[in-house]
Amino acid sequence: FVQSLMSTLAASDKNYSFSIQTGDSVDNAGNYENWVHTLSLYQAEVAGDVDAIHVLGNHEHESDLSGANAQAIYNLADGSYGSAYSVQYGNVYVAVINYTQNAQQLQDALAWLVEDANASDATWKVLTIHQPPYYTNPPGGNGYINTYVPAAVDEAGIDVVFSGHDHSYARTYPLTAGEVDEENGAVYYI
Repeated sequence: FVQSLMSTLAASDKNYSFSIQTGDSVDNAGNYENWVHTLSLYQAEVAGDVDAIHVLGNHEHESDLSGANAQAIYNLADGSYGSAYSVQYGNVYVAVINYTQNAQQLQDALAWLVEDANASDATWKVLTIHQPPYYTNPPGGNGYINTYVPAAVDEAGIDVVFSGHDHSYARTYPLTAGEVDEENGAVYYI
């Protein structure tokens, strides 16, 4: 499916500035064969010169707890748990918070997000985080993400949140403080 999607995007007449990969692009970051398949999706013949924004998920740390393999392969400044970075494409600000199970690392990353996003004058502000704040897999351990992320999203003025982890597609209504807000709320996608 993913190969077909990437080929369709590469062959289209659309002009894409960037793509977002929401984590778990490999099953086991310590397994070279996993990387061979994943990297074939990003080769020039398929993805062209479209930049890819990468989020590290729990599987990018599987058998590589430091995240060093994913950090090197994706050319990231930091691949550690809870690390964060942002980029801006024209009038779109995109912030990334990498996977962590540590509440303090998440809170530190969210404090950075609020400061960094509020310093941007971009028209659209996007957060991509591996684990979804509003999730479809209750036993998946995302409760602490829901506890902290939505308030920071509201404070940072984020318009859209993209995440993965649950291996399903879902979308919320625009939300502010967990309530539907058609005018100012953020939409959360898995």
